[in-house]
Amino acid sequence: MKGAFVRVSRGKRPSLNVHLALITFEEIDDPHNLCEKDYKFRSTWSRASLVMKCTPESDLEHVMDLVRQAFQKAIVHDQRSTP
Repeated sequence: MKGAFVRVSRGKRPSLNVHLALITFEEIDDPHNLCEKDYKFRSTWSRASLVMKCTPESDLEHVMDLVRQAFQKAIVHDQRSTP
């Protein structure tokens, strides 16, 4: 796999920001509304398009499902870009 599809940064308070790349807000299946469009982080990590703010109360199963979707999208992206 070329490049990163997820990046984790420390947020304010006890939280993590999980940035997802190569998948858009319209493509991701997010029934718990954990994702939001990522405008601030795009300038420093240009491939990110979504961010999840995870707190200790966040359900990690739902978070990992969204990471899994981004991973699957990254695999498809790599298959299309490989000659």
